[in-house]
Amino acid sequence: MDEPRTTTDHELIKRWVEERRGHPARVKGTDVNGGSGVLLVDYPGYSGTQTLEAISWDEFFKGFEENELAFLYEDEKKAGSQSRFSKLINRDSAEKAKSRPLAIRKCIQFEGEIRMATSRRKRWSKHVTQKSNALDLEEGVFSKDDPRSIARSLKRSADRSRRRKSEPFRSAMSMLSFYMNRAGKKLSKSRLKRLEAAKEELRDLYGRPHKAV
Repeated sequence: MDEPRTTTDHELIKRWVEERRGHPARVKGTDVNGGSGVLLVDYPGYSGTQTLEAISWDEFFKGFEENELAFLYEDEKKAGSQSRFSKLINRDSAEKAKSRPLAIRKCIQFEGEIRMATSRRKRWSKHVTQKSNALDLEEGVFSKDDPRSIARSLKRSADRSRRRKSEPFRSAMSMLSFYMNRAGKKLSKSRLKRLEAAKEELRDLYGRPHKAV
């Protein structure tokens, strides 16, 4: 197993990702006010096609530099097979990590635990895609400032969809929950609060009981 490394070299990052058949992407609706949005590397077979959008390397590296990010990665797993482990971290963390290899090793070990959880999450994501969230979302739906507007947009998408496999309310709610889970800690407290409020607005629009406080 190679020691994990960090880099800001664009060509190296691009080559490493493409050798593993990956491509640059971002979470839909997160590129607010011309920002780069939530960046990540996506791979074939991942079932988040409804919440991710492919972007160019130019867009990816523009956001990469604007947010002063670094690329943490490893080339091989312990067994010697090719590794896909990578994550974007801030450059301050990258500088500290250079003098703390043990800390990075623990990060890799922890990532192994995350991979197991991610595998379960992928199965859940596949279930969501197949059973509820086959929706054509309106552009920027999750970046709206008004929770009611988010809920109305999701309702329109769910009501119009001919590909969903469950009732409109469940499809719309699953799509919103799916987005929130994918964005995770990258959501600001204000955005998280807004999206939680959008859930209640969805319940109201569909005449469903509100979540007990």
